[in-house]
Amino acid sequence: MSLNFFTIYYYFIKFHSITNFYKLIKIYKFINFYNFINIYGFTKNYNLTELNNFLKVHKFIKIRKLANRW
Repeated sequence: MSLNFFTIYYYFIKFHSITNFYKLIKIYKFINFYNFINIYGFTKNYNLTELNNFLKVHKFIKIRKLANRW
């Protein structure tokens, strides 16, 4: 399944949070920009599992940053 508005809406329903919804829009814009500068971007499809893994890694990095603060 390609990453489109419906996949973002699915995650919005899943998390029940406006902040996460805006984070997903930022990620979606970043992926679109990455596809634009990538030569093979037109044939790539980002499915839900890849997006979910990206979010997990992003959360982990945030937690590590908070932990390093102290």
